[in-house]
Amino acid sequence: MGAVRLKRNLVAIPMLGASLGWAQGTFTNTPLLAVPTFPREMRAAWVATVWQIDWPTSRGAGSSYVTAQRNQMNAILDGLADAKMNAAFLQVRAQADAIYPSTLEPWAYFLTGREGRATTGGYDPLSEWIAGAHQRGIQLYAWVNPYRVDVSAPQFTPPPGVGWNDAATTSTSSYVAPTSPYRTIPNSVREYDGLWLLDPGDPASRTHVKNVIMDLVRRYDVDGVVFDDYFYPYPVSGLDFPDSTTYALYGGGLSLSNWRRKNVNDFVFDIYDSIRLEPNKGHVLFGIGPFGIWKPGNPPGVTGLSAYDSIYADSKLWFNNGWVDFMSPQLYWTIASAGQPYGPLLNWWASQNLQGRHLWPSNNASQTLSGNWPVQEIVDQVSLTRQTSGATGNVFYSVKGIRDNTNGLRSALKASLYSVPALPPLSPWKDNVPPQRPSVSLVNTGGNLVLSWTQSGPEPSRWWVVNTLVGDVWNQRLLPGTTMSLSLPRSPALRAFAVGAVDRLGNISSLANRALDPTVIGQNFRAD
Repeated sequence: MGAVRLKRNLVAIPMLGASLGWAQGTFTNTPLLAVPTFPREMRAAWVATVWQIDWPTSRGAGSSYVTAQRNQMNAILDGLADAKMNAAFLQVRAQADAIYPSTLEPWAYFLTGREGRATTGGYDPLSEWIAGAHQRGIQLYAWVNPYRVDVSAPQFTPPPGVGWNDAATTSTSSYVAPTSPYRTIPNSVREYDGLWLLDPGDPASRTHVKNVIMDLVRRYDVDGVVFDDYFYPYPVSGLDFPDSTTYALYGGGLSLSNWRRKNVNDFVFDIYDSIRLEPNKGHVLFGIGPFGIWKPGNPPGVTGLSAYDSIYADSKLWFNNGWVDFMSPQLYWTIASAGQPYGPLLNWWASQNLQGRHLWPSNNASQTLSGNWPVQEIVDQVSLTRQTSGATGNVFYSVKGIRDNTNGLRSALKASLYSVPALPPLSPWKDNVPPQRPSVSLVNTGGNLVLSWTQSGPEPSRWWVVNTLVGDVWNQRLLPGTTMSLSLPRSPALRAFAVGAVDRLGNISSLANRALDPTVIGQNFRAD
């Protein structure tokens, strides 16, 4: 339950008769009952699977591992819910593998301990993460790394192609599963500084990754897809990415740098457009969490690596053109940083949002785990984000401090900035049609009043907003779509209520409402 103390953002909604036994009736436009609007803000965390960073903490396929992974999942989601956060960015594809059953790529090594080894008993972690998140009113975004094949390439060069039969290999770390891109499209895989990577300039690479992403979007009820900051690999002194053959085939007269950027640009647009056009998936958002500096000097005084020149990521272009639904630049520096100050960088990113997309900066909450940063730094960064026009939320890397309340991070957020729940910001370029108003009834059960509602439209609600006026205070609750009733103490202090349906993109229906006390009509009350 949450509330808003100030008399702000009030909207007028129709009021119905005052009989306690009333159920759904005929709505009129007058008289008016003023109900505060619901807060909106993205509050998310990155959940890393690579190297057992966040989840799961150990890898294996037996029933004991499945139980442990479920328990860890619930601990993360419970921590997010307790902090009144509303989204998790779960890494579902860390390195051309999957934490879900797929015919296109193998089961993840970091999940079961051997690439391609299936889970036990039909366990589908992604399905359970989605269900667990949605039951708590939390969105689930699928975090995908597009080009990695293996973060630690085996220290040998296996024979290429699908004909390589090494099923008897006992080593878990060097086994390459039959559905790995190394075997299915071996000519598209490059080795660079101990990594196996798909060549972004090879059309077969882009086609493969697109097929993986669209299979994921079609089969799973994810709320979004997000890339992190890995495109071409981060530079290593003395090494260049081995794509000379690909460049000779497809360079088309462009300079090498411009050609590499074009490869990434074309891929980003293709994924954005494919998700946008996918039937029955218009609610799925696509976003990127790029390196926080596009180029040094943007804004003036900023120093550091140039993502534009080093990893060929023209994130400014993507944001300018609206090729993403959200941008979550990794602003992993302090407010007081000399060369990478949080506030000016955030303002610069906001100035690039020419198409009115979402800007949700990523914050380096992991620095609070060891005490490198005080928790107050993160609190101050969220406060600064709220003061920045065009920025509408934050994404913490990683979820660990929220899950464990390390050094009081979760408590600090709950005590101040996240004391009330919030809906995600609206995405009107995706859909701005509100759902139908629910049917609502109020029943006297003796000691309590039970407020119940039913779905009016064809699509199930993702959330319900429930407002109750108790005394002179509006209490605001955000309930998951699976919750269909609320028990309230029977008290003369309960003076009015209003219930609205919220769809997957955060659009709210008109409110089904009732004044139990006719003196509240036309009055504005604070919310607490």
